Amino acid sequence: MAISRARFFSDGTTVAQSRVMALAYGDGESPPTVLVVDDNPDMVAIQVQFLSRAGIVAVTAYSGQQCLEKMNQGTIDAIVLDVMMPGMDGLEVCAVLKKMASACSIPIILLTAKDDLDTHLTAMRLGVSEFIVKPARIQDLVARLQVHLECSRKAREMERMLTYEVLEGATPYQ
Repeated sequence: MAISRARFFSDGTTVAQSRVMALAYGDGESPPTVLVVDDNPDMVAIQVQFLSRAGIVAVTAYSGQQCLEKMNQGTIDAIVLDVMMPGMDGLEVCAVLKKMASACSIPIILLTAKDDLDTHLTAMRLGVSEFIVKPARIQDLVARLQVHLECSRKAREMERMLTYEVLEGATPYQ
């Protein structure tokens, strides 16, 4: 068995992956950051591995409370959230996030084994972006995340352009 000599950053990405991400986002835009929240460490590890391969920086949390704490520590572009967790479940976390000004527009993808109508309806009322039932194809999760991340990137770009146009058109005496 070959031993990997890849150097890893604290987020799980390798040096080579970080160089690829820097080239892909060379226009000054940093790679997207996704918060993966699940109480199952194996599920978290699988998601982190695939997200890293897709050029996405993954930050992890193992409980609803940790998720909320991570939201206050840095910029998060999307969240992959399990529903069934001890303590604060994923739906409770969604409700809190949607009330936070800094998090209310962040796409949330629920990834859960709980596949009943009440859970689906509650999730939609709370404003989740996607509802994926476990076991899920990880490629499907990554593809859906990329769609939401691209939409968010375009919205930020449009906001910057509008802000620039407003500032550009302003005169000191208006």
